[in-house]
Amino acid sequence: MAAASQRAIRLLAGANVAALGTLGAAIALKPDGDATTGGVVAQAEAVGRAARLAGTLAVVAADYKGVEWFSNETKDASASERLKKAMAEQELSGLEVERAKDAAAREAGVRRAAAAREAVLRESAAVAAQGSATTPWNAAHERNAARLLHLARANGGVYVKIAQHCAQLDYLLPPEYTTAFASCLDDAARSSWDDVRAVVKEELGAEPDEAFDAFEREPIASASLAQVHRAVWKGRDVAVKVQHRGLRETSVGDLALCGAAVGVFGKLFPAFRMQWVVDEIAPHLPRELDFVAEAANCRRCAKTFERWPDVVVPEVFDEATSARVLTMSWEPGVNGTRKDEIRDELGLDPTAVAALVSTAFAFLTFHDGHVHCDPHAANVLVRASPAGRPQLVLLDHGLYRELDDEFRLEWARLWRALALADVPGIRESAEALGVGDLYPLFAAMLTQRPWDDVVNPDLDSLRRTGAADDAMLREYAQRYAQEITVVLDRVPRQLLLLLKMSDCLRHLDRSLGGTTNTDVVTAHACADALYAADGRLRSYLRVKLRLWAYEWLSAFRGANLARQREASVSVPEMTSGFAKDDRGV
Repeated sequence: MAAASQRAIRLLAGANVAALGTLGAAIALKPDGDATTGGVVAQAEAVGRAARLAGTLAVVAADYKGVEWFSNETKDASASERLKKAMAEQELSGLEVERAKDAAAREAGVRRAAAAREAVLRESAAVAAQGSATTPWNAAHERNAARLLHLARANGGVYVKIAQHCAQLDYLLPPEYTTAFASCLDDAARSSWDDVRAVVKEELGAEPDEAFDAFEREPIASASLAQVHRAVWKGRDVAVKVQHRGLRETSVGDLALCGAAVGVFGKLFPAFRMQWVVDEIAPHLPRELDFVAEAANCRRCAKTFERWPDVVVPEVFDEATSARVLTMSWEPGVNGTRKDEIRDELGLDPTAVAALVSTAFAFLTFHDGHVHCDPHAANVLVRASPAGRPQLVLLDHGLYRELDDEFRLEWARLWRALALADVPGIRESAEALGVGDLYPLFAAMLTQRPWDDVVNPDLDSLRRTGAADDAMLREYAQRYAQEITVVLDRVPRQLLLLLKMSDCLRHLDRSLGGTTNTDVVTAHACADALYAADGRLRSYLRVKLRLWAYEWLSAFRGANLARQREASVSVPEMTSGFAKDDRGV
């Protein structure tokens, strides 16, 4: 115990040294002599944010090390070890099927993979059950999630943006964190009325009450970079997005400090690998802070969906828009994750809503190439159309990625191959995207399924959305953390934002019940995009007929299973009996 106490003391000292180093870096961000008064104030506030970051880092690190060293809990690791062994067996069986040279060998591999799959699910359930009990680690997660949430709310800006992203990593992070951070999606810290007035006057040349017919002082929502006020402009109800004051001056420094803090924490806890979250945000933050650019994105998205009555994009009013103020038409709706409200109050089917979301974003990705990459719950509203169908309202158009045609079509080929379990196609497209020999891991990352499920889709009869599957996915993420980092380093930069978009869409789908057959939706979009590019009608019809057959079979089986469970039949089960297609669609 004495030795452990000494280690704890050294750890605390080390954490505080790291904290002081982080604080020192913040102090080094002192303004130069030519800085404006507003800039001086903003950068001085950045020093305070760095101090809070440093202090929180030290406390969180010490808390986790204390649990690691002093807990009397002798947690049964047997379930976790059995899960790891079952996963290894599952991987081997997947390779056996992939490399089978005849039908008999493939059938033997399929049987072995089926047994391994059952073992993985069984041990995942055991790990999930073990994790459901209150343990010192659960308690530590809850304490530290609260601390980091407080830090994000106190510091705002970049800190809230990182928390928003982490809130959607429910397949990767402990639930204590995703639950705590979820409040940041639409209820971040709010700017004072004085700050709002100052920003509006600096940008539009008049006080809010002068620039608008009416302007509500209390914001209706606040996010990481801005908050939204309801107003009236030239007789029309509008939503006015006002950037948090000082954010433009300090965001780059704040992001650098967050990156440094993540690095320090990674040194203390080698299993902690979240640098990629910061790396995703950094290159695009300046563009997100330019509301003129966001207005242009909004107009282009509206043009893309002008013939889609079920997708609405707010109208932008340029006369009342500038770099830090964006004025748009007022568009009511319900947060896209509120399943009960969507079903009970709007009278809409959450599954139909999820399908519409998947269809809209698949169209942006595979057809338009100008992709909204931040569809978190607060940015996708739902309402009933006049015809009584689900209607989406797409908000927050600051984070977009323009996909070049070569990448867009290769991305479509990859997803088509994934939907059809076409291993050669998966390998070829993944290699074209720079992944190389890590294509099995890349496929697993994209589909959230083990490789043997990808190559043997008939083994996965139902979509997995339970606690056991969460435990299995977290185990895979920890086991292949280094390899995942390598994959993220290899892929084109434009792909990183698509992965972020996928995290957001996956979170929405899970919140709405997780029963949408997104593989079918994606495969339809891919087939349509590839046909538009190469015009190969025969091959296109072959793929579409397969997909329609899958949907019919899924609907037929779903009707029979509806009384027993809510999960829908997944695309992979339906694809297993069909021959692989050639490379061109």
